[in-house]
Amino acid sequence: MTDADLQRALGRREPSAGFAERVLERVRSEGARPAGQRPHASSPVRRERAWIAAGLALAASIFVATGILHVEYARREAGAQRAAADLEVALRITTEKLQQVQVKVTNVTHIGVER
Repeated sequence: MTDADLQRALGRREPSAGFAERVLERVRSEGARPAGQRPHASSPVRRERAWIAAGLALAASIFVATGILHVEYARREAGAQRAAADLEVALRITTEKLQQVQVKVTNVTHIGVER
């Protein structure tokens, strides 16, 4: 296709005779609304669909918020378990060290008593 063909195909053309009348008649036959009026804005089906959409959006929001809270709870729970395990190790080490000190103190005391 050449430029001339494109210009001919896309160029401005006058509408056929009676075009405006045919369009207006079609608009009238299909139940045209006055300018600015929303189409079936108050129909029960549209209201029902709007409520369903709002309910689904609310349910999705609750679902996402619940998921976020669950992840946060699991993260905190894992941190608390790690802290408890660390504390248990620290107490075990402290107990061992105190037992070693007790043995040394007991030995020193026995040596001092025997003299």
